[in-house]
Amino acid sequence: MQGHAKRIQPQVPKTHKTPSPAVPLAHRQSPSLPRRRTRYWTLQSTRMTGSETLPRAMFFLRLGPMNIGSVLFTAFLIAPNAQEPTLPQTLIAGPLVGHVTPTSMSVWLKTDPGEVTLTVWSKKNPSARISTKATALPEHLGCITITLEGLQPDTTYRYAFDFQESSEGQLARTAPLPTSTQPVRLAFVSCARQDKVTAGSFDAIAARDIDVLLCIGDTPYIDTTKLEVQRQRYIDFNTFPPFAAIARRTPIISTWDDHDFGANDTNGQLKGKENSRQAFIEHRPNPSFGDNKTKGIYTSFRRGPVEVFVLDARWYAACEPSPADPSKPTLLGADQYSWLCKALKASSAPVKILVTGMVWNGSVRPGKSDHWGNYRHERDALFRFIGDNKISGVVLVGGDIHRSRVIRHQTIPLAGYPLVEFISSPIHDHIIATANQPHPGLLKDLGTPQTWLELVVTPGEEDLLTGTLRSATGGELFQLGLSAKELMKGK
Repeated sequence: MQGHAKRIQPQVPKTHKTPSPAVPLAHRQSPSLPRRRTRYWTLQSTRMTGSETLPRAMFFLRLGPMNIGSVLFTAFLIAPNAQEPTLPQTLIAGPLVGHVTPTSMSVWLKTDPGEVTLTVWSKKNPSARISTKATALPEHLGCITITLEGLQPDTTYRYAFDFQESSEGQLARTAPLPTSTQPVRLAFVSCARQDKVTAGSFDAIAARDIDVLLCIGDTPYIDTTKLEVQRQRYIDFNTFPPFAAIARRTPIISTWDDHDFGANDTNGQLKGKENSRQAFIEHRPNPSFGDNKTKGIYTSFRRGPVEVFVLDARWYAACEPSPADPSKPTLLGADQYSWLCKALKASSAPVKILVTGMVWNGSVRPGKSDHWGNYRHERDALFRFIGDNKISGVVLVGGDIHRSRVIRHQTIPLAGYPLVEFISSPIHDHIIATANQPHPGLLKDLGTPQTWLELVVTPGEEDLLTGTLRSATGGELFQLGLSAKELMKGK
């Protein structure tokens, strides 16, 4: 039985007004300090029950170069600092919920440099609160990601910062356990501006009550590797009211494509890409960033029955020989390719989604060079690895091309089953007509503005995965269901 396309009558979604975030939109630049290889912070964690406050521990925190603006918990106990740090006065951007697990939650914000207190409490037990203190550093312009551990799976929490006027806090939910059988709803967006059209797309996405929003490139457009411009454009995007409204309560996971990497249709030879990586790490609370040292931004996360591999198709591209064929250039690089193969083989998730900013095929507008079709030797080697190791449940996602498409690749000789590619682009209104190129496996092509992809994974149902292309103006445009049997190698 082949995956069945479901014809959808266009619908006009209900009007959804997004409240403006209570954050200033100005970007306050703080004076830079000389960079050092290692920073050390202190963090005071307390648990409060009713009016009782019990000190838990003073932790010794190390901020390595791979964890810019992130708080890492380490089991060293030390004495409190003698001097009280300066308290920030303003929330400049955020909060933005990042990576969540069944027992942890990461929250990003930008504030005046100084000490920040984050307090979390559950809706079921509001009197039991956990507070964490950390320091926003001037050299990262007050950008900080705070990770809270020790939470309960699949639980709604409220969170707030000490300098906020409102004490009600924002809502966010931890992830379910990997063994959970409840549906998981993911949204994928690319090609976003800060304008009225894109605002309508984010409003419509907010009404869908998604579990994770994945920004898969050109989110935002930057088109330079100058660090100050990169930083400003991320702040512009993070404070864009419709996006900020989603990000306050929905986990955001990101990768880049060409425009946020630094220039249109570019590869890893782009000068200044280190600045792009620094700005990305400062403003995107992903689970990890490439090799966690100096290269790439690839990462992955598990959400119940689905594992998502968020790949970096820019940093390594054309910079070294391909691990699949040393006579040809690489796209992923040897380190990322090896990491991906090992992680895919080890994954127990029924569905495994491979995401890149660029598309996985070569049917693109004339003259375009940045696509997997130009690295077919590496793509086919990856597909062959999937088949040789009988890795089931693999689905492909891309963006970039200003058209939304669904392609069933004829990969049975390589992967053992047809790999389906969903292309999600754009959520603004610039459509590229010449990107409508023929492909033997093309199931649907849409030149529709304000379009995004929604993937729903439902264990136990006939369709294990359902992919829907949606638009802010037309509702459901196209839908494809895939059963578990269609996502595995035949005997």
